[in-house]
Amino acid sequence: MEGNLNILLGFIERKSWLLILITILIVYRKGIASLLERIIKLNFSYGGASGGVEAVAPPPKDELQTKVEKTSPPSTAESEPAESKGAEENAQEKGEEAKSWFFRIKEALHKGDTDTAKHIFEEHQREENDEEKKYINETIFLHFLYIDGKERTALQRLEELHAKSINEKQIDYSAFWLSMCYGAMKDYDKQIKLWQEAISKVTDNGMKTTFSLKLAQAYKNKGELDLGIVLIEERLLDVIDQEQRANLYQMLSTLEKEKGNNQASALALEKVVELSPGNNEILFEAAYAQFSEKLKLLSLINYSTLLERNERHATALNNLAVCSGNFNVNGKQISLYRRAMNEGLTLAMANLANLLIDAGFLDEAKEILDKARVMDNPHENVGQALYRLQTLKNEQEEKWSALIKKADAFQRQIRMYGDAFFDRVAASTNFNGAWFTKRGEEVTINVNGQIINGEWIEHQGGLISTFKCSISGTLRNRSAIVNYQRQSELEVKPTLLGGPLNKSVECYLYFSADQQLLEFFSVEPEKELIQTLYRRKPPN
Repeated sequence: MEGNLNILLGFIERKSWLLILITILIVYRKGIASLLERIIKLNFSYGGASGGVEAVAPPPKDELQTKVEKTSPPSTAESEPAESKGAEENAQEKGEEAKSWFFRIKEALHKGDTDTAKHIFEEHQREENDEEKKYINETIFLHFLYIDGKERTALQRLEELHAKSINEKQIDYSAFWLSMCYGAMKDYDKQIKLWQEAISKVTDNGMKTTFSLKLAQAYKNKGELDLGIVLIEERLLDVIDQEQRANLYQMLSTLEKEKGNNQASALALEKVVELSPGNNEILFEAAYAQFSEKLKLLSLINYSTLLERNERHATALNNLAVCSGNFNVNGKQISLYRRAMNEGLTLAMANLANLLIDAGFLDEAKEILDKARVMDNPHENVGQALYRLQTLKNEQEEKWSALIKKADAFQRQIRMYGDAFFDRVAASTNFNGAWFTKRGEEVTINVNGQIINGEWIEHQGGLISTFKCSISGTLRNRSAIVNYQRQSELEVKPTLLGGPLNKSVECYLYFSADQQLLEFFSVEPEKELIQTLYRRKPPN
């Protein structure tokens, strides 16, 4: 038994954070269960969606992230060894007999007995010979002594301990637990200063990224969102690791959303999807965020990807049905709702019922017609209706396939735009001067501060051959959202030729990384437009 207990204690020393999480789950299991129940019941109505249909929202992260952050391991936590699983199972079997020093301290603090908690800790430290482990144990103990034991002097001792850290691992642990104390106090100035100093003291690239994320969170807590955004964008310039970049874009999404920039938030989530292609949770979150902005094609392709991985994903089926309804692919919408309904999603059942009231019930019509055609002497209109139904289904599938291709192309473009949107390297680049269309027409680009303008004359064949074109908008890094205008230089009545020839289209614009290409494309799927400008005049 003593051998098993030693294994358990070794596991506890390596993975204290995991045991903290388990403790909190046990203590607060009823509250967490209630929270999860509320999350499962959440839904969101898309504005303008037909029939009052609703999509399932991702679980809100604010409450959960707060709980997770309080129990997350510092960035240097070791991976769980295989033998720890056996120790964990053995701990469950041994019950009270296998309790660790940490659990005993938590119990004592929960009862308000700080003296017993201190005694248990001091006894454990005397038995520990590894100075590194003793340091880590003390950071954890002082944190909980301050938070749970309400002992004010514990914070000062933790600050002194952090100041004595002699290596990056100690900085990591002590800063983590000290930051948790500052966060509980809502002393965000100290939290910010802590992480700024920690970043300057470490050389490990992954640790710098983790600390930068913590600093950005502190900026968010204080309401200094712009500082957080600049910090993360600048960190992106120095990070190559794909997982780290995904985490940075995830933080950008959080900060932009907090600012009310939902479009930028959804755009950052698409970069997370690109960098974390196997993360279905992020894929769902991105698809949901993108539908509510001018990125509905991205929402469509991301929900479709999720269903390729799991064709029985009920909430993705439901939300893709809402998405397809927005593109007026009503037959596909009904089919998706049926599939979600068959998976037991009651919201999908309600959505389908609403749509059936309003119309578009193709599968129901087929069920009725199939019954009718096997009866004696069916009316000739039954055959005609079946033919019409099959024709309509074929048309819907063709439209759907075309839409998927269009969404795939749009995704490729938006990812290039996303690179430019967050690329601070280009913040001081000079984009002014002459650019050229594919046909060689000269375009004058002028950037004044964050305002970008461009003008040129476009020549086309036909009756009306000359157009005055312009773009204008606001620049961010090497991207912009611009309004593209095309106006015939001849006076033409709108009812005759002016309508289809003159254009006004909101577009995304980005410069290539080498600043040799400028491309802009339509924000709105129904207004198809893509144009490339070149730094050098193309050969004839």
